[in-house]
Amino acid sequence: MFVNINQVCCFFNLLNLVDCNVAQNWMAYVKRYCNGYQFRAGNRKIWNVSGASNLEELYERTKPFVLRRLKNDVLDLPEKIITPVYMRLRSREYEDVMGEYYEWYDKGGESDSLTMQFSKIAKVRQIIANSYSVLPNCAVPCSHQCQTKHLPTQPSHH
Repeated sequence: MFVNINQVCCFFNLLNLVDCNVAQNWMAYVKRYCNGYQFRAGNRKIWNVSGASNLEELYERTKPFVLRRLKNDVLDLPEKIITPVYMRLRSREYEDVMGEYYEWYDKGGESDSLTMQFSKIAKVRQIIANSYSVLPNCAVPCSHQCQTKHLPTQPSHH
């Protein structure tokens, strides 16, 4: 389950850690500031705390506990440079699965259910993820035949 770290409910533990009086009672906090409510799912009671309410009040009551600085105000950083690094996977498993995928696609597989399409893509992504985790962590020049395109090593700053 994905949790957005900017949700008001995630702020409770931080406030509790610094002994802010707003965070003395979790249930009161989520009802007042998260628009929290409880519902039943089968035999279980579940709290929905994904909302937000009374944010101006929360801001005013927590102002002494929060120090916020924007990156632009405190750092003089250059623009972000994004450099894609492409690697050719040399894996028999990857080639086999991609071959199966292309055969399936060429036979009209794209008209199958979305579930089938997603499962095929997920299998490919899993192999790619596993391949990246086992690529050698080599220094340049490489002493073995790993077929990995190496990036220049970064100079050390002594």
